[in-house]
Amino acid sequence: MKYGSRIITWVWLMVKRVLSSPLMVVLLIAMPVVGFIIYNLPSASGDGKPRVVLYTEDKDEIAEDTVEQLIMSGGTITYYRTDSQNALYQDISSGKADFGYIIREDLSGRLDRKSYDEAIVMVAKEESYITAISNEIVFKEMFRKYSARIAENYIVKLETEMVDKDILKVALRDKIEKYSMDAEISYFRFEMLDPESGSGEDLDTTSLENVSVSYPVRGVLGVLVMVAALCGAVFYSSDRKKGAFAALSSESVPLLAILYVLVPTSLFAVSAEITLAFTGIGAFPYEMWRMFLYVLLLTAVAGILGLVVKNANVLAGAIPVLTVASLVFCPVFINLTGVVPVIRYICWLLPVYYYI
Repeated sequence: MKYGSRIITWVWLMVKRVLSSPLMVVLLIAMPVVGFIIYNLPSASGDGKPRVVLYTEDKDEIAEDTVEQLIMSGGTITYYRTDSQNALYQDISSGKADFGYIIREDLSGRLDRKSYDEAIVMVAKEESYITAISNEIVFKEMFRKYSARIAENYIVKLETEMVDKDILKVALRDKIEKYSMDAEISYFRFEMLDPESGSGEDLDTTSLENVSVSYPVRGVLGVLVMVAALCGAVFYSSDRKKGAFAALSSESVPLLAILYVLVPTSLFAVSAEITLAFTGIGAFPYEMWRMFLYVLLLTAVAGILGLVVKNANVLAGAIPVLTVASLVFCPVFINLTGVVPVIRYICWLLPVYYYI
């Protein structure tokens, strides 16, 4: 009981220490505040929700199903469809819509052939965090619908006579549709290709492709949580050098390393989760489980660093290095592994990579 009260005391002292740092307090508050501002940005709808117009060039099954699902979905962004490409341009130019998407003809065939370039074109006056959020939503719904077709294509290619392929396709589609109703399932990450020259007015059109990259919001939050964990390791190393733990038993030292890292990491993780909730990015409660595992990973990594690296200045100097490395090498803003494959091995050494 006495040992438990000591742990509670240490945790409370660490909370006070984190909150005594003006920079950390500003970051803790700024993350959800910025998320709230993004969520409530003035939009064409006048209700704080961005309006996005959709147009399909044909009646392709995947395109139609994706559009219908987007229109029915309630969330940060309001989607609606129009009957012509000119109407889409007019709505964006007049401010009725914030931006829009043109889904090219034969979307299903393009996906089957892996011909993603120009499959979907985003039309916008300017890019922002909202367009990045919308990109993920649109492509998530598209691949949620396309997942059944992927499975069916695989079944068709199976060289077996042991099962009836038609029965198997129906059963598999049934299962996929049931799972796809769960908002926690089907998490996709995407990257925007190089902008192409636009058509009409001052609007830019951009081709989008499905690759394994997340948009900046989640990545930046992941980096901030990592910085908090490293700061905890710096605090621990500094106090240990000052002899603050001299009166404690040797068994308590590793536990303190964990607590020193866990407290600031948890505070920043909670702030990041609130931010994701405000922006409508995370699929809760799956998102909370994802962050929980990330906090455990950071606690283990930063805790070990705190125990091994006894010089607090070395740890403090590593923070900007790891921050820049995470932002550059991990797919936060852009995926470099497609250009320089060896970067993938660098990513494996950075905790943020496993979160985004």
